Amino acid sequence: TSSVRVSRNRQSLDELLELASVLGSKIRLSYSSYDPAELKDANPSSALQEIFFMRYPERTDQGAFESVLRHAGFFDDGISIHTKAGAAYMSGNAVVSEPVPETALQSVSLSLEREYSPSDIDLFFECPKHFYLSRILRIEEPEPDDPFEVIHANEIGTMAHALMAELGASHPDKEAFLIRAREAFTAFLKSRSPVHGGDAQREREQFVSMMANAWEQDPKREIQLAEEMQHVEHSSGVKLKGIPDRMEKTGDGKYLIVDFKTGRHVRHQEDDPATCLQVLIYAFMMEQAGFEIEGCEYRYLRNRKTISCRYDDDMKEKLSERLGEFKEALLAGAFPCTEEEDNCRYCRLSTICGRKRREEEEGSDE
Repeated sequence: TSSVRVSRNRQSLDELLELASVLGSKIRLSYSSYDPAELKDANPSSALQEIFFMRYPERTDQGAFESVLRHAGFFDDGISIHTKAGAAYMSGNAVVSEPVPETALQSVSLSLEREYSPSDIDLFFECPKHFYLSRILRIEEPEPDDPFEVIHANEIGTMAHALMAELGASHPDKEAFLIRAREAFTAFLKSRSPVHGGDAQREREQFVSMMANAWEQDPKREIQLAEEMQHVEHSSGVKLKGIPDRMEKTGDGKYLIVDFKTGRHVRHQEDDPATCLQVLIYAFMMEQAGFEIEGCEYRYLRNRKTISCRYDDDMKEKLSERLGEFKEALLAGAFPCTEEEDNCRYCRLSTICGRKRREEEEGSDE
């Protein structure tokens, strides 16, 4: 109940204060004196006042508590990474973001000691600057949270991959599999209550329909499970890590690398090392683990499309060329923006990568 939660929070606070006191720590208690949501002053919790009067039992008047309060500005903490920018803005200065110049990037030399996943390298070839900002500088890309959206695309992918792992492990019949799919979606809705029940019902039926396609598309082969993360170094010097979605045993004892996709649009092309790079890397990694790889497949679960990619000497050579390009970019610090405008359509870092500003400057020069 809510009352029990309050008492537990208060108990946790008391225990923390007691521990800090025993350790001799200097303790400061703070609260937000202004509510930015309702735009009005906020009062301190009664718990703070009780703690004060326990510490100073002789000071019984309310003014004594207020007299020890020290007012600090929003950007006075000195801890947040936004402190100096915020303080500068509040002082009347203009805060202007400047993209990192290409000459500065070229002075950066990155070590080859770090491991990269197939998705990391795939992102690099989509947009080197996006790779640099998100994978090297680790700038967060928060998903926009639309309250009217029942479920995000990445959450659909997570559920679908978990169900495909169950399908590969136990091969349930179609009815049992779809019951599990419905149960999984219903369980998700408990963690994110939909605004409109009708929307949730429609999304659930679409998800179950997709998993029905997945069951029918599945060849029901023997599955070789990769239980541990694979760590492999390519001859180019690039270190790789990862686990493929699935590795199926074919009739002749060889193996097929399978990657599941839940998107609506087919992005891969048959036997194309540029678009199928991710599965080619997985194929190389599992080959190094001792498995004879016959080929690779992308399986689109929504529309039952299968995109095949062979894995032979020619593809291995093209893979080596790609990883060589990746290595040279790391060593040279060369991470330019992509020239493919479609790659920027859903990018959440496009406002800071510098491409828009470059295009504006080139337009003004004309």
